Amino acid sequence: MNDVIVEQKLDIGSIRLYYEYLGENNDKPTVVFDSGYAWSFANWNPIRDGVSKLAKMFVYNRAGIGESEKDNRPRHSIQNFSWTILWRGKC
Repeated sequence: MNDVIVEQKLDIGSIRLYYEYLGENNDKPTVVFDSGYAWSFANWNPIRDGVSKLAKMFVYNRAGIGESEKDNRPRHSIQNFSWTILWRGKC
């Protein structure tokens, strides 16, 4: 895989979520990977190379998982995802 990989923490207002964006410099569609409860996005690694040939990949860790900060307030993952997409603005 020769795609560009961006690794950052994104401030979504109350916490910072860790994400990776693969294939930033290509014109393919973006596929967003949201892991299940308490799973790191590392669970997507086995299919990473195959998917990255077909699309850009946006993978992130939910709050409190991996390198993402923990949020003590109740939130739904769609709220974090929405903030991530709005702030990132590239998907």
